[in-house]
Amino acid sequence: MTASSRSVGGSALLLSLCAFAYGGLCIYSARHDVNLAKTEVATSGQARLHPQGKNSDIFDSLRCDYTFMVNGRFYSGYGICPAQKDHSVKGALENLSGLLQDQKVTVYYDPADPTTNSMIEFGARNAYDNKKANLSILVGVVLLIVVGVLYVAGGNKAPQQVAADSGETVVHSDETGSEP
Repeated sequence: MTASSRSVGGSALLLSLCAFAYGGLCIYSARHDVNLAKTEVATSGQARLHPQGKNSDIFDSLRCDYTFMVNGRFYSGYGICPAQKDHSVKGALENLSGLLQDQKVTVYYDPADPTTNSMIEFGARNAYDNKKANLSILVGVVLLIVVGVLYVAGGNKAPQQVAADSGETVVHSDETGSEP
């Protein structure tokens, strides 16, 4: 194997292991979400745009912080801003993602632990996590195939042997047709 194919093969192997690990994490998250979907409770909450920092990026403009109340106690969470469906409100502040400030949203939470909450139903999160897991594992398999192809292709090449004759001239084994 050449040094560059070993480097590519090693990188592909490392990326495949990362893909498998991420897929495993997604499977764990999906199983957790499917258990929460059985007992989730919905309530309404107020979503606000996440405050923009000095080094804001595109994800800050899509992030919403929300609060909701359960049994007289406030809880909070964050997620991707929901799409604004009603644009009939005049004079309300609206950001680039189309979210009106202090928009009413539906929040889904675990009644045993309201700190586990989301603006997406846990059943839908389960399906999304399963899709991410399947894609990640597929990427891991493809990368392992790449590693295998590089290993087999690199193993078929015989290493070049170099021999020096008495006149200090270097002769490659490919040029002489025989091995020294």
